[in-house]
Amino acid sequence: MISLTPKVFRTLLFVTALTLSSNTTLLAADGTVLKTQMATGGFTNHYWLFVPPTAKDAKTPAELWVSMHGVVGNPEHGMAVLANQARERGVFLAAPTGSKPVETPAGQPQNYTWDMERDPEAIIALVDEIRATHPQIAADRVMLVGFSRGGTMGWRTLARYPKAFWLFACLGQRVKDISEAQARAASAAGVRVFLGVGQREDIHKSFAKDHALLDSWGFPNRVVDLENVGHAAGPFVRPLLAWHDELMAARFPGAWTPPPAASPADQMELHTGWRMHWTKPVPKGTEIPDPGISAAAQAAVSPEASDAGWPAYEPFLPFQGLEPGTTATNGEVVVRRTVDIPAGWAGRDLLLELGPVDDFDDTFYDGHLIGKTDKTTPMHWVFPRRYRVPGKLVKPGRAVIAVRVWDWQGEGALMGSPGEMLLRLATEISATEAAVPDQSRIKPGAVNPTTTRAGTH
Repeated sequence: MISLTPKVFRTLLFVTALTLSSNTTLLAADGTVLKTQMATGGFTNHYWLFVPPTAKDAKTPAELWVSMHGVVGNPEHGMAVLANQARERGVFLAAPTGSKPVETPAGQPQNYTWDMERDPEAIIALVDEIRATHPQIAADRVMLVGFSRGGTMGWRTLARYPKAFWLFACLGQRVKDISEAQARAASAAGVRVFLGVGQREDIHKSFAKDHALLDSWGFPNRVVDLENVGHAAGPFVRPLLAWHDELMAARFPGAWTPPPAASPADQMELHTGWRMHWTKPVPKGTEIPDPGISAAAQAAVSPEASDAGWPAYEPFLPFQGLEPGTTATNGEVVVRRTVDIPAGWAGRDLLLELGPVDDFDDTFYDGHLIGKTDKTTPMHWVFPRRYRVPGKLVKPGRAVIAVRVWDWQGEGALMGSPGEMLLRLATEISATEAAVPDQSRIKPGAVNPTTTRAGTH
C-alpha cells in the first residue's frame, strides 16, 4: 500500500510515554508521566504531552511541538513522528487526537478521527493550557505538524488562528482548506510553511501547483518531495528539522543552541546492508489476511540461516520484482541483515528503530521475536516500528536482525529513511514504571486515570 492513501472539548492527557506494543516503549529517560482525563461540552479530545527533564529550568525559553495524527489514530501516532527528536532536544511535544471516536478492536487503545469544524478550537485550547502550565514555553516557539488528514487539520487551524504558530509542517497532504486571504494573514504574521510529499503519492501530481501557491501567498517555505516515498511522515523529519534549525539560528542569534549530534558510539545506522527473500509468495491479484509466520520464514529468521543467495534490498523499494523467478504481488517476505555489536553494548538494552513497514511485521533479533505490528494498529503501513532488544540477548560480535513482513495489499516495503532506521542504546523506561497522575488537573466529573509505578514491558 505504499502508493495508497489511508482508508478509512477538551480532555487533557499528559504523558511522556509512547507504548507501541507490549514489547515496545518509547519514553524519555528522567521524564515525568502525567495522565489526566477530563471532558467538557459533551466532546472529548485526548492529548499526550511529553515534558522534558529540562522543564524544571523555567528561565530558559522552551519550544512546543504539536503533532497531529492522520485520518484515524490515537496519541501514539502523533507522538511517534517526533518523539525521538523531542527527547534528544528537550522539547515539549503534544500529540492530540480528533474528537470523533471510531470503531476500535477490543483491547486496543481507542482511535479517533478529526472534526474539522470543532477540533481547531481544541488544538488552540491545548496550546493555551500547556503554556499556562509551563510558562517557559515561548509564544514564538510553537510548531504545528500535521500528517495526512492531520495536515488538513493544520491548514484549518492556521486559517482560524494565524498567529498561534511560527512554523507549520504539512506532511503527506496538499495545501487545502485555507483561503488566499487567510493564507496571506498567516504569512503576514510570520508563519513559515514546510511541505513534504512523497513522489509515490497520488497527490504528488499537485506538488508544483502547491509550491507555487505558497510562493504567491508570501509564505517563507521549504518544499521537499522524496523519491520512492509514499504516504509516510517519518522520511520528512530530518529535512524538516534541518530547516527548523536554520530558521531558529537566524531568529535567535546567540540565544538558541543547535541540538548536539548523536554519539556514533551509542547508535548504528541500519539503512543499508539488507537482503530479502520471498518465503510465501501469493499469486497476482490475491489479497490474503496475514496467516501467521510460515515454517520457511521461521527458518529464514534464524541467525544460522544463510542469506548469501538473496538479492540485496534497499528500503523504500517495493519487494515486488526484486527476486529473480518470483512474480508475487503479495505475501510473506523476510528481510535481514547482520550487525557487529560493540563490546560496550553487551548486556545492555537496545532500541531497534525501523521506520514504517508495509504492511505487517514480526521482528527478530538473533532469532528471538522482539516485537510485531498487525492489523490492530491503525494505518499500520505508515506506523514507525520501535522494538526493545532485552539486554540478555545482546552479546558482542555478530548479530542478525530479521523482519518477517506480510504484504497483503498493494506494494510492500521497509519504509524507513536514513536516520530513521537505527539500532541504539536504549535510554527509555516503560510508561508503567514512571506513570504519575497529575492530580492537580483532574476536574470534577472527570475520570481518574489508572497509574502505577511498577510494571514491565
